[in-house]
Amino acid sequence: MHHRPFFRWVLTLGVLCIGWSAYLYATYPDTRQIDLTVISEKPDGRCTVRWKDPYRDKDRWRESAYLCSASRDASLKPSAYILGTAEGWDSGFMYTEGPHKGGLEPSLDEKNPYALSDTLVLIGLALTGTGLVGGNVRAWARLNGARPRTVARAQKLYEAAEQVARDHAQACDAVRTAWDALRRERLDTELSATPLSKIPGAPGGDAAREMEAAGARTARDVLDAGVLGLQHMGVWARTRPSAPTPQPVASPTS
Repeated sequence: MHHRPFFRWVLTLGVLCIGWSAYLYATYPDTRQIDLTVISEKPDGRCTVRWKDPYRDKDRWRESAYLCSASRDASLKPSAYILGTAEGWDSGFMYTEGPHKGGLEPSLDEKNPYALSDTLVLIGLALTGTGLVGGNVRAWARLNGARPRTVARAQKLYEAAEQVARDHAQACDAVRTAWDALRRERLDTELSATPLSKIPGAPGGDAAREMEAAGARTARDVLDAGVLGLQHMGVWARTRPSAPTPQPVASPTS
């Protein structure tokens, strides 16, 4: 049966995020750690540093603004009273390739160059784990025939079939009730319209006249009166046994 590969797409997205993170790591320019001479420094760590650039003009000295580590030892900070110099010391990272080759990489306190890559790898790992676990659980459920959606659909179909069966039974009962009422009405009409002379085996002569005089003129009258009724009507004793009991007229479909 058709199903949406939701966890497969989740897994694919997680792998793509991990691949993107690896690409950012691979394409980020290489750096190497160097010593920085701190020319001046403010209490919040903002400072001016000097370093030697080996890639330009034969070890040319360069200066730039930098964010030094404010928590480093005081002996490493610029001070005219320590070590007899007004310069301090810190370390940083210099680009060794790319368009900024020889330049100073921003301090980690300013910007994490791998922040986006780290975020992507975390998201990728979470998505990959979700896709693997969810996909395996769904596959296990399908193999064991316990798909909730299929079971729910089967339950709805079963309930719909039961409702159709109940409706059919009710319709059949309604048709039978209507047909019985119509059949009884038609039988009553035919019995009321059938005289004694047309009943097979009906007595003739004086017996017939005696029954008509007593009020039994049609098959309906004889059927309603019965033997005891005819006796109360005063029909002769010899006439009563010979009085026929009309049989119900067969229905048109019988």
